[in-house]
Amino acid sequence: MTASARPEVDTYLIPRDQSFPIRLAALDAFHCCVDGSSAPTVRNQLQPTAYQSHRLHLLLAILDALSRAPEGIMLKDIAGTIVYRGLSAQRAIDWKSSSQRRQTQRLVAEARRMASHGYLGLLRQSRLRPFQTH
Repeated sequence: MTASARPEVDTYLIPRDQSFPIRLAALDAFHCCVDGSSAPTVRNQLQPTAYQSHRLHLLLAILDALSRAPEGIMLKDIAGTIVYRGLSAQRAIDWKSSSQRRQTQRLVAEARRMASHGYLGLLRQSRLRPFQTH
């Protein structure tokens, strides 16, 4: 964001790429929040798709499981209770070479990465809370 010479006019530089409509909708929502006006009309562009929503819920469930077990939770337990509900018992050698284990490892790593970059703080913010400057 680049401020213009006149303080009452905001100027933005937005790349015209595949996310351009979403960026415009986000900018509109930002201004509605700052101005205290009603919510923008194109709200659905800012919401995750059904797949994205499912994946975010899955990652949150993984983070919750990791935080509830301070001594550590087994990767196989996360796979059997969250990612692949009802995963049948496998021999250790089969589990070590399974695609379910690798996928669960990727999901755990992604969940931790998102948490370490402020993801949970973003979710805790109320969408109805007015914009505050710091």
